[in-house]
Parts: sequence; structure tokens; C-alpha cells
Amino acid sequence: MNIFYALKSVLKSLIARFVKYIISLKSPKNRRIFYKRALAVLIVLVFFGFVGLQVSHVVQEANKRIFVNIRKQYFKSDKLDSTLNGVKSGKNNNVGAKFKAKKTPLKSIDKSKDNSNAQNQNANAIDFSNLWKISTGGAYPQIAGVDASNLRINVDIAKQRVYFYKNNNLIYTMIVSSGINNSTPKGDFKIRHRGYHFYNSTEGMGGDYWVGFIGAKYLFHSVPTRVNFGDYIVEEAQKLGVPASHGCVRLSVPDANWVYSNIPDGTPVHIE
Repeated sequence: MNIFYALKSVLKSLIARFVKYIISLKSPKNRRIFYKRALAVLIVLVFFGFVGLQVSHVVQEANKRIFVNIRKQYFKSDKLDSTLNGVKSGKNNNVGAKFKAKKTPLKSIDKSKDNSNAQNQNANAIDFSNLWKISTGGAYPQIAGVDASNLRINVDIAKQRVYFYKNNNLIYTMIVSSGINNSTPKGDFKIRHRGYHFYNSTEGMGGDYWVGFIGAKYLFHSVPTRVNFGDYIVEEAQKLGVPASHGCVRLSVPDANWVYSNIPDGTPVHIE
């Protein structure tokens, strides 16, 4: 109760001072002082607002350069940089674009040899800004009817790749984005849940075509969306290929759709 009366007393005092100040503005001298102070405050606010906008612009540009440099480092290991110089703009504007690739028989299950995969056979068709719109490993393999026990998924966080195996043979590689600050759990899991769309109001983003490997908390899913299905956040989507999520594994839209539609429950997942 003492606090209540103290607050009431302070409030009364403030109101009385405010009323007294308003009455004092009847004097031309006091009005001039008031206008000068108001103008000074306005100038300060405009100045700091302008400075804030400039700083925000500089930070955004710095972040873009950082992500470009990081992405180049991840792609350099797969020798994609040199092929990207010849990319023609607009070539991959359609989601799920089909690519013609010369198939090469797989002689090894060594996941470090990405050159045996259609991904590098189609490297000249990859455009960083539209990577999230395409099938990042080229034409998808046919695995309809294959039992989960004959399939395996390996996630390589260091390379930002997901490798798909059938009967211990590497059949497909996807470019992904795992969690920032090593937030993607490592270990052995299994595909158990899936859904068409989700939205996390806490993070302010969701995803399409999700498949869970730890309950419905850690998922493979498309690049981030806003509240509605298909409303993709482009600035987040363009981070594909570097760690960017809160722990899930982000995929391009066609890749996420393929995993959602083709990978059965019970498929083993290994993350390292």
C-alpha cells in the first residue's frame, strides 16, 4: 500500500508540474524557449535517425559479403566456383527445373567424391541466387517401393551436404543449410514424422514439405517461409549452402518436396 501511495504522490506531482508548465507558456518569452527546445530535440532525432539508417545499410551490406564469402568457401571444395562463371541468368527460374545430365556409374560409396553425382555434372546450371529453387543434385533417382531398411541418409555438416544411399550405393547429393553455431544435433536417428507445412511463431518463420528425424522438432524442410505455404523468405532462402537455421536441415524447395514424397518412415539418418 505504501508503494501505491508513493506512486500516486509522484503522479500528482508530475501532473501539477505539467499544468504549471503549460500555464507558463502564456508568456511570449517562455513560448520562444519552448519552440527552441522542441526544434533542438527534433534536429537531434532526425540526425540520429539518419545515422541509424546509414549504419543499418552498412551492416546489411557487410552481412551479404560475409555470406557470399562463406558460401564460396563451402562450394570451393566441390570445384563449383569455376563453373559458376558461365551461368546464364534466368536459366533456373522454374521450381523443380529438369536438367539433362550424362549418367556415370557409381564405383564407390565415398561421399567425399561428389563429382560422381549428377550435382557436379549439372554445376554449370547452378546460380547462387536461385539455388533454393532448383534440384541441387540434378535429376532425382527413382526409389519408389524401396524399403526403408535399404536406404540411408548421411548429413555432413562440414560440407553442408546430405548424401542418400540405396543398398550402400550413393545415389544422390543435396546442398543444404544446417544450424548456426553447431545447433544441428549429431548422431543416429530415424525418419518418423512428416507434414506439408509448419510455422514457428517464436522464430517468425516456417517451412514446407517437412520430414522429422527427431520427433517433430528437428526436421528436413524447405527454405524458410512466412506464415503461409509457399511464401518463401528470399533473403533466408539465398543462404542455402551455409549454416543458417536454428537446428533443422534446410533444403531447396524441390529437394524438400522429393524427400517428403519419397523417403519412407524408418529411414536411418546419420549426422556428423
